[in-house]
Amino acid sequence: MNFVKSILTRDNITLFLSICGALGSLFLFIRTRILEKVDIDVKIPGICEPEMGSLIAYFTFANNSRLPVSITGISIVCGEDLYPCENISDYIINVTYSSGDWPQSTIQNIPLPIYLPTLGAACGYVSFAVPSKDFQFPSKLLTIRLSTNRNQIIERTLEPGTLLDL
Repeated sequence: MNFVKSILTRDNITLFLSICGALGSLFLFIRTRILEKVDIDVKIPGICEPEMGSLIAYFTFANNSRLPVSITGISIVCGEDLYPCENISDYIINVTYSSGDWPQSTIQNIPLPIYLPTLGAACGYVSFAVPSKDFQFPSKLLTIRLSTNRNQIIERTLEPGTLLDL
């Protein structure tokens, strides 16, 4: 009984609680860092060659992280130059079909910011303003830079899919 009384002193209980608190804080810090990591999967299933000063690409974005993320900017990196996307909500191009009930359709630019819910996805067309005389269309790989609302810039080098004929 005296042994238990000698261990259960006020100082020892305070020391035990402070160690538990420090370990809990360290665990929460590590867990928060892992959960707040932005993990976005980007693919370009189709792209159009630049015409009349613009490049149109079809993007798919998948949020693999446990917190929602918004993409606030998309740019194409070509050497040292950045070509940002045009943040327009109007249509990009009119497409006329020869069959069906809807003879005319419009392809719209996906508006920024692009909201990606937890473990969610989004897709759409993105138009970039590129000067046709200076821009060299990459033959195999395209480097893009994404800006997020979590103050992170993600740069990925991707292989575009098929050439779209819009």
